[in-house]
Amino acid sequence: MHIRPLVAADIPDVVSTISEAMLDDELWAFLAPDRLKYYSEYRAGFVRRTKLRFSTPG
Repeated sequence: MHIRPLVAADIPDVVSTISEAMLDDELWAFLAPDRLKYYSEYRAGFVRRTKLRFSTPG
């Protein structure tokens, strides 16, 4: 399997994968108890953090 660096076009797919994977996580249940009710805001947080990490070296 070849792993390539992340490109900006990958961000929506990466965010979808991360937000779905963390949906049932115990830590996220504590941090964002209303994440199902406010799913778009929950997902937007992952978008923000992914874009920040993508655009910040290191």
